[in-house]
Order: sequence, then C-alpha cells, then structure tokens
Amino acid sequence: IKSVTVKINIEGTSITKAAEANAGNWSATIPAADLSDVVEGKTYNISVEAKDNAGNTTTETVAILRGDMKAPDADLIKITPSVDKATNKHYIRPISDAITVEGVTTDTSETIETWLKLVPCTLNNAGQLTEISGATPVYIPESASSHAEGNNWSFTIPAGKLDPESYTNYAGVKLYACTKDGAGNESEANAEAEERNFLSNLIFDEAAPVYIGTDTKVGGEPNPDTWHKSTTLYVKGSWTDAAGVNKVYYKLTQST
Repeated sequence: IKSVTVKINIEGTSITKAAEANAGNWSATIPAADLSDVVEGKTYNISVEAKDNAGNTTTETVAILRGDMKAPDADLIKITPSVDKATNKHYIRPISDAITVEGVTTDTSETIETWLKLVPCTLNNAGQLTEISGATPVYIPESASSHAEGNNWSFTIPAGKLDPESYTNYAGVKLYACTKDGAGNESEANAEAEERNFLSNLIFDEAAPVYIGTDTKVGGEPNPDTWHKSTTLYVKGSWTDAAGVNKVYYKLTQST
C-alpha cells in the first residue's frame, strides 16, 4: 500500500487525514477541534481510501458514527418516606430514617451510569435552600463501581448519612442525579446538564409538631363542660410544624 487517507464529511466540510500505513495496517487521528461542528444525534460516515504503488485506489466506509455530546437526563419517580409540602420539596428525618430515591435515566446510548449527589444547604425563613460554600457533596453510592446501570434505578440514603451537625446551619440538601453515557458525557461536568438533573430539595425535620393550647376546646353536647357516652364529643385544638401537620390522633383515657 502506497497511501491511506481517512475522510469524514461534517456539515458540508470534508476533513481528510493521511493515515500512517505499515504492512497493510494503518491508523489516523482526527483532532477534537476538527469535530467541533458535529451535530447531536446526527450520523456521519467515515471512509478510507487506499492507493497501491500501481496507482489503483479503493474506497470503503469503515464506520458510521453518531454525534453525542449531551449527558443523559434523569427524572425523579418518588422519594420514600416523605411529606410533600410543595413542588420539589420533601421533608425528611436524616437521622431516624433511611431515604429511598427512585428514578429513571434516558439516553440514546446503550451504556448509562447513574448515581446521586447531595449538596449541603442552609434554609432561610422563606423555606429556600442555599448551598453551603465549601461544603463537600455526599455521593450515593460512594464507589463508582456501584453506580446504577441502565434506565431505571433506586438508591437508599442510610439513616445518619446526612448529619445536620456537619456544618453550621446545615438544614437540608439539594438532590441531583449524576449521569454518564457510553460516549463519556457526564452531567456533573456541565452546569446546564446538572441543572436538568436536579431532582428535589430535601429539608431536614427531626422535630415533632408543637401543640398550641390556646385554642383548645373539649366537650360534649349540649353542655360543653361535660360529656355523656350517648352524646357527641368534640375535640378542637392547634398544632404547628414547618413540614405541615399530616395527621392528628386523639386518645381518650379514663382519669381518676
């Protein structure tokens, strides 16, 4: 073989690289700068032209490649246990409960990796989380060898893994799904991709609801100070809690 030339046409521009040939084997490198106009999702043919010493040439398409510069997108399915108070806001007990996060990752690549990133935050009076400067994110799982593979995934954040005592005013985390595809695109390396994969705000709440006794009424009908088993008993009062009071139970016991 006298010469080998590798060609690829990208958006109307033909890129030609002379390959190094040795005893029938050849190789060529196309710099990343020459591939800057590749379009996401579009396919490109790579052809090779070989010429022998007699001047005979042959051309073959040796590969069909697809442009892939976008990290996979991830969507949240559910967080367990949780109390929903507003969109993308969950109240959790980080010390008492293990938290399960389930979701799905989509991409055209056959190889997908997913893991979780939790960024420590403070909480303002409006209930908004702000990332703590210099705080170290928590990754679930910690080892890259344990990343989820495929579209559907589920991770468990162990009880006590998120310690509110780790930082001053540490009150919650921003939850992200980190993704990576077979082409090497990784969401954490791209701010736009990471924002797309934001899943939820997780706000710490280990405190029980507070009973407000100023508006309490207990009694029966017709006399509000007494109650007979054949009449209706009503109980009225107030509780307060940042996460909202989910359920209230009343217990009737006999006094001496």
